[in-house]
Amino acid sequence: MPLPPRYSPPGYEKKFSQWAPSQRKSALAGENRTLEGFLLLDSQGQLKVKVESDTFFVRSLSNRTLEPGTKVLIKDFDGITAIVD
Repeated sequence: MPLPPRYSPPGYEKKFSQWAPSQRKSALAGENRTLEGFLLLDSQGQLKVKVESDTFFVRSLSNRTLEPGTKVLIKDFDGITAIVD
């Protein structure tokens, strides 16, 4: 009988999680967590925000001027655009 996809023996995740705990700091979809990132210009000259190893389009909630190299707090996402203030 073949094993189902992504099969793990009972207790496997619990046993090995102590040696390889999750390093995730970012929020998953629907989680209410404030993220910190910094602003940068991509290769096309567009302003984006970098969070961990991902980059997102960025928009200011208060319409303030955003400068590359500035640390920002991400309040929310509108699709793939990070909303900062």
